Amino acid sequence: MIKKLIEMKFLIKYLSLIILFLILISQTQLYVDFTASRSNIIILPILTILIILNVIVIYFYDLENKIKTLRTTLILSFLIILFGINLLLNYRQSKKEVYLKFYVSNNFLLKQIGYEVKLYQDKTFEINEYWHGESRHYFGEYILEDDQLSFIDENIEEKTDYQITKKYQLDDQTQQFEALEKGFQNLKPR
Repeated sequence: MIKKLIEMKFLIKYLSLIILFLILISQTQLYVDFTASRSNIIILPILTILIILNVIVIYFYDLENKIKTLRTTLILSFLIILFGINLLLNYRQSKKEVYLKFYVSNNFLLKQIGYEVKLYQDKTFEINEYWHGESRHYFGEYILEDDQLSFIDENIEEKTDYQITKKYQLDDQTQQFEALEKGFQNLKPR
């Protein structure tokens, strides 16, 4: 009974801090599929302020109740290290060397600006989609052999509103990758 009470007190004390850090990490990750919007300019500072206030309240509670702050310091250190790893992965993603760049023309029924496709040297891709104040970013791997480009993503067509397909063949004359399935646009070089 006492053990359960201690566990509940621990959860109540640190749960909001952990949740705030997880939200911060989810709002700042760039290495998996995500959607960004202008609202992030407001959300990120608010999250930072809430985290700082939460930490201050926890430390004051510990000092007032004469509780050692070692546990709080360890949990806070772990969360900061976790956020640091997230930032490191983001930095590595942003510094990758682009091998080829393409775009798919816009479809006025869907988005105002089409899709930007980046193929990186390490056989990964990034597809960026932009429109009024928001953007979506998709990541994955590709295979480029014998002038044939294949995206290794079963849901690539759904994710891109059926504008980009899984397989393309290079046209040597135009330097475009032509879609092997009908109804899809070509990838035009940038």
